[in-house]
Amino acid sequence: MEGVVGSSSDGGNMAGNEIQGPIVTSLKERFVHFDLKGMPPKVEAYKIIFPFLKSIGATGVLLEYEDMFPFHGKLQSIANKQAYSESDIKTILEAAQGNDLQVIPLVQTFGHMEYVLKLEDFADLREHPRYLQCICPSNIKSTQLVEEMIDQVMSLHPTLKYFHMGSDEVYYMGLCQACQDRINKSKLDRGELFLSHATHVASYVKNKHKVQPIMWDDEFRNLDEALIMKYEIGNLVDILVWNYCSDVHNRIGPNVWEKYERIFKSVWIGTAFKGADKPNSLVANEIHYLANHYSWMETISEYQHRVNFKGIFLTGWQRYDHFTILCEIFPVAIPSLVSCMFYLDSVGQQPRMEKITSRAANFLNCDKDLQPSNFPGAEICTNVLTLSSLQATMKNIKEQPVYLGWIHNVNLQHEFNSPSHVESILNHVVKLKTELDGIQTNLLTALRVMFPEWSVQEWMHTHFLPLSTEVNLLEASLSKLFKKETFPVRPLTFTDISSPSLLH
Repeated sequence: MEGVVGSSSDGGNMAGNEIQGPIVTSLKERFVHFDLKGMPPKVEAYKIIFPFLKSIGATGVLLEYEDMFPFHGKLQSIANKQAYSESDIKTILEAAQGNDLQVIPLVQTFGHMEYVLKLEDFADLREHPRYLQCICPSNIKSTQLVEEMIDQVMSLHPTLKYFHMGSDEVYYMGLCQACQDRINKSKLDRGELFLSHATHVASYVKNKHKVQPIMWDDEFRNLDEALIMKYEIGNLVDILVWNYCSDVHNRIGPNVWEKYERIFKSVWIGTAFKGADKPNSLVANEIHYLANHYSWMETISEYQHRVNFKGIFLTGWQRYDHFTILCEIFPVAIPSLVSCMFYLDSVGQQPRMEKITSRAANFLNCDKDLQPSNFPGAEICTNVLTLSSLQATMKNIKEQPVYLGWIHNVNLQHEFNSPSHVESILNHVVKLKTELDGIQTNLLTALRVMFPEWSVQEWMHTHFLPLSTEVNLLEASLSKLFKKETFPVRPLTFTDISSPSLLH
């Protein structure tokens, strides 16, 4: 799921920022996704977040715990060293229940198993010895692992109606010797490897725990309908069809919907309000996410009389996978989430985008540029937007002709430059450094209210420190260079480009 997203320019085709809303039967079930493998909120923060979600029309939350779940026993090594405790999970569930929010846990059971397969304890379950994404479906220990993970999560969620078993982006199948032997012996293909494993997991969830399983849909899109029918998985799972671009109807064509209509009794859709633009995004591209929702409503309006659309999951990815850096964090994306939720309320009324964002801004007590002032994590959002502006300032400095021509590494390394040009850039850099120093404390203070210290430090090292380090080093180099009054005669001294010291 995390790896396939739209470009940041997807919303640019809406002339005049106008969204013409299709007529769509109300999607009453609206779940907001929490990707807890990055910047998981403090337990106490949920008591602030959940009432807010209820106020904007959410009916539930999809909790993708990943390594933040308190796995124990044979699975203890999987858990983050700072994972939630069992008591924490209970508190989170009570907070959700107190705000009439249904909870659905998500546990990956095939692909995106990096957080498990990275470990020595489970390395022998990889489909490919060097790739960490997918478990081998032909290894009995894989099945035992998945069942134990499900059992442990279920034990802390005794009143579930749904369970999300993941299973998106299963990129590697049929590669290991066990799968090759099985393919040759039983005359199977890649699709049957997927279906046999998915059917087993879904049956386990449904039969043992009496809970309805949900699956991501992408692995079904190109599978033969007769093959899917053979495994009768449509009688076991609800399918969750996901796409995060502004042209859903082109990405998921009529043939897919016709197939799903015949196979699956219930279909959910997956949109995005954050985490589906760029893997290093700092702020949420609201136009992109609104465009995604518009495109989805257009698609649903076309197929709603044939497909049983049950509800919507607004996904908010925090990382593209277990190993990627942090992208937009939840507080920064709240204006985007609110705009998307309000658009869902306005479907059929042909609202202009500016009307939607204006309504969201009024609700959040923001100014016209969605500068926040009153919602969970508003101080975080304010300071992150400031940081984003300072990043843009640095980019602008580096695009100036004076910087391009006079502040090259060659100039800095050889301390060879014209003071007037150095001064012009130095003034901008000093101002930028002062502003960065000013928001560092504010950022740390705001982040620490909602997130644990270890994740705050990761975020700062990911998004603040690179700019701060670059600016400080540049300021020091320029200040030193500006003090020079005389400069050497050419030629300057350069190490031979073929020197081993340069190549290694």
